[in-house]
Amino acid sequence: MRNSVIILVALLVAFSCSEASIPSKIILSCTCIESESSNNKCLYGDSDTEVEIDFETNSMTFGGKNYKNIGTTPTSFSVRDNSDFVVLNRGNLKLTFDYQKSREIYQCNESEI
Repeated sequence: MRNSVIILVALLVAFSCSEASIPSKIILSCTCIESESSNNKCLYGDSDTEVEIDFETNSMTFGGKNYKNIGTTPTSFSVRDNSDFVVLNRGNLKLTFDYQKSREIYQCNESEI
């Protein structure tokens, strides 16, 4: 009986963690929250924008710019370059965009297809 339980648990883990359950891309639509951003303004691009996370290319596109080498933690996805730092909170889907000395906060939602 014990061996049957172990085999059942192993099969459940194997099938629940298969690559088929991991999407290759995540696309979110985001709206800037002026009241939480620097100087109560959204200055970088549109107040409504899209973020795309592509796991196949290990990149994130935000504000028309493509960032490489996604950093992942249990709570976030992040990317950076010489001047920008972008963090998407996986729990509440808030995106923080730091550039130069400014910070913009966006609330993201799953895009409707």
